[in-house]
Amino acid sequence: MSIDFEAWLAQPGNFRCHLVEVDYLDAGTLKTLYLSNAPFQTVGTDSPAHTPYNDVIVDEIKLGQRMDSVFYGHSTTIRSAIKILATEFIPDLLSFDFAGQQARIYMGDPDWPKADFKQTNLWYCEDIEPDGFNYLLRILDATHPIEVPVCNKYTSGIAEGKSIPRVFGTVFNVEPVLINELGDGTYQINDGPLDSITVRDGGLLVSVSEDLTAGTFVPNSTPQGRITCDAVQADSTCAEIVTIMLNESGLTARDGTFSSVPGYAMGAYISNNKTRRNLIDEACISAGFAWGVDSNNAFKTIAYTALSGVGVALLTDDDIDPDTFKTKRRLLPAPRVNVHYQRNYTVQPDGLFGSVSAVNRDLFSKQWSVSIATNTDIVTNHPDYPEINAYTLLVNKADADNEAANRAALNTKIRLVYSMSAFGRAIGFELGDELDSSFVSVMGGTCVVVANQPIPALGLAVLEVMQ
Repeated sequence: MSIDFEAWLAQPGNFRCHLVEVDYLDAGTLKTLYLSNAPFQTVGTDSPAHTPYNDVIVDEIKLGQRMDSVFYGHSTTIRSAIKILATEFIPDLLSFDFAGQQARIYMGDPDWPKADFKQTNLWYCEDIEPDGFNYLLRILDATHPIEVPVCNKYTSGIAEGKSIPRVFGTVFNVEPVLINELGDGTYQINDGPLDSITVRDGGLLVSVSEDLTAGTFVPNSTPQGRITCDAVQADSTCAEIVTIMLNESGLTARDGTFSSVPGYAMGAYISNNKTRRNLIDEACISAGFAWGVDSNNAFKTIAYTALSGVGVALLTDDDIDPDTFKTKRRLLPAPRVNVHYQRNYTVQPDGLFGSVSAVNRDLFSKQWSVSIATNTDIVTNHPDYPEINAYTLLVNKADADNEAANRAALNTKIRLVYSMSAFGRAIGFELGDELDSSFVSVMGGTCVVVANQPIPALGLAVLEVMQ
């Protein structure tokens, strides 16, 4: 039987059955709980075959995503815990280890074979807790694997316990880690290969013996001041930096998701406990994009751009519960957009040698260069409106100028964000989707989805859109 899942989802009277497969460790052995919110058993052609799913899930499973208030960087996952009814068919779950294990969620009609259900989410278990006589399974979204530090730690030597630094792209005036005091010292700037290293002592260039493969160098004379470096590493764009973080986390990107992301040159130096999520966030913010993870656990970029006037889906008055429709907030235009770029990782207001030029003293003493784009009408009429400040990984003025101009153009007028409960296909709207809202009497035109919290059991989604 061929199932049109989207058409079935759009019918508000259909019962939405959730099948939840939760992995756990029982004395080190991986096992799976098969749970549902309705009586269900797989057929012989399903995987797993002839398996009952215990009807023990209580309350609706809520899930969804929300873009940041300025529409750049990571999206926030909206989710509920899974409430499990204790019955004679459910073992004592508190004796098992659920932390970090998968929770796979499928949705469909209880009369379908499991093969026709759609996997809507793959989550990770955080922990299971008692809930009276029942259980509460707390869950994490698919970005859980990126909540780890970018850097490894030194396990021996004088730098033991410190982060092994990492370089991405082109970085300016970073402070390396001294890993060996013998002779004139051995310094490390990257946990891996580099294309080039430029070293300064007290602000003046010095010669070194470099090992670009290891990301280390040895000064050719005893340092007299503070050692800092410029360095170049091959992975310099948003797509390249994010892809490395995803690969190290066992995650993948949706096909083509980087096709519209600009290839701005970037630079990042990490020598602390910054997480992979933080670095991904910085790279996407620098490129002017938001990001999230789709229902297949694939990383996706989300463009915040001017409305094109063409919607990918239709939103009408008939789809909306009129009692829930409201204007949630307004976003003020910005008189100025300040894009901070070319970060100086080691600010040196003093301690420079006397022969350092005045130009370099100024360069080494400030943390950022700044590109400014101005909305003249807003400066004139509303000078007290808040400015936008973006702190980026960008290294080139031209890229920063372009990004400042883009953001200024998107912030020339007041934008309204509307909230509502919408039925049917609204459950499947994704962040960043431009909707045709010409048949919504209060709105007209098109709008962009900035938050969506589907509640499939009720056949609706709590939706936020912006015009």
